[in-house]
Amino acid sequence: MEWFFRRPAEPSLPSDPSLPETFIITSKDEKAGTVTIHCDNMAAGGTTIRCFLSPLDAMIEASRLAKPGEPLSVISVREIDRAAAKEPHPVFPIGCVHMAWLARQGRLLVRPIGTPEALAEPFRCQSCRGRLRFEVARSTLDEIDTIYQRAGLYAWREAAANIRRWSEAERQEAVRIALRDMPVMQQDGTSYDQYALFDPEFRQWHFVPRDA
Repeated sequence: MEWFFRRPAEPSLPSDPSLPETFIITSKDEKAGTVTIHCDNMAAGGTTIRCFLSPLDAMIEASRLAKPGEPLSVISVREIDRAAAKEPHPVFPIGCVHMAWLARQGRLLVRPIGTPEALAEPFRCQSCRGRLRFEVARSTLDEIDTIYQRAGLYAWREAAANIRRWSEAERQEAVRIALRDMPVMQQDGTSYDQYALFDPEFRQWHFVPRDA
């Protein structure tokens, strides 16, 4: 699925400042001026775009997805330009917002492809003046707030915003530590009993009970 991306010199789309910025995983062709957005296959058929409210979570997922010689990038949805790069009548896909990683007994559950299982809430992508927009419902944000607060991470939105001001080296180092310290187990069909969150400031994993 290919879309045009917007040059950094252009102004950002107006958005509600109370809503966190949204990030997606892509492979980017600078010369052609396009990005190919990574999509997940849905069990019921079709595809969905996984969206992240923390660029670090997106980088963790991209690191587990990347293949040799096929690097993936994490970009803000605001960088996506006109919504029909290759299709004259695009069908806007289903999106899902990443809420937390899934875990059991202090270990993240990993899918056969190597990426951690995640709790995600679906929503429909929209187009605003020819650009792709993902509007996360406030009820979903309230659920995410609750999960983070149970881990003691009350300022998670501010922490996610601060990552944008980090250098690339600082972001890569945080991802390296997250992957190094990530306790994992293969998903075997057994249900999860915890949510896992990575704290970008103290560089550590937090686990909270699913049914607290």
